[in-house]
Amino acid sequence: MVKQLEGLNMAYEFTEAVDGRNLPGEGIGVPGVAAFPPWPSWNGRRLSGGEIGCLLSHLGIYEKMVDEDIQWACVFEDDAVLGEDLGRLLADGRLTGADHELLLLGHSGRNRDFHRGAEHSPKKKPVFSRYHIATPVECPYRTHAYVIRRSAAVKLLRHAFPLRMPMDFLTGHSPAIGVALRVLTPPCVTIETALPSLAMDDRDWDSGLYLHRVRRMKRSLGNRYSMLRTAQKRVADAFAAIPVHLRKAGLLDEDSYAEKRYFNG
Repeated sequence: MVKQLEGLNMAYEFTEAVDGRNLPGEGIGVPGVAAFPPWPSWNGRRLSGGEIGCLLSHLGIYEKMVDEDIQWACVFEDDAVLGEDLGRLLADGRLTGADHELLLLGHSGRNRDFHRGAEHSPKKKPVFSRYHIATPVECPYRTHAYVIRRSAAVKLLRHAFPLRMPMDFLTGHSPAIGVALRVLTPPCVTIETALPSLAMDDRDWDSGLYLHRVRRMKRSLGNRYSMLRTAQKRVADAFAAIPVHLRKAGLLDEDSYAEKRYFNG
């Protein structure tokens, strides 16, 4: 990260992250942590220690922005792979534009493709070279690289507790709490997939809710029987993509994917 950041020719600061594995209790046993999702669900589970640590690490940056009146910040997780155009993009003032509060520089959608990114509206605002700023029409996952305004940090802090969703659900569904969320397309920051993610530690998942163990069984069956994966791709995934196409066509509100129930209570 030092080598990459020095190549940007700009000031940077490292923030000590929270190691969720050292927190007291296990997942839901930690005070201020709820089940995920925060409503009765067949695939409900506990947040892992890594997910809790990731949340607290990002929220700590937001608290710093509020306390020190920092109007904009660019946040990178330590597995971010910075694109060669990032320095010129950050030098362009449009990444801190007036029409967005949170801009994901790296992201993925249901396709899990970090190079393609999440699906977005065809209405795009040009930035630099081949890059554009667009409104997502599905939940954009990952928080490994983004630009955030202080006003968004305030909103996210206000609705983050009790901790009840992974960090990328908090940012991805943030339009439901009034955050103007945009994505850079194509993404200019990817992640180092060879590195293990402490936020997705299976040792934490093993202590999950009973229904989460059913979810793990479903995943195991899918890995064993390719016919089940094919059926999901051709039927379930195709059905789930219908509202995405409607939002891209302008027949549904672009932000209508954002689930307000995550922020209730």
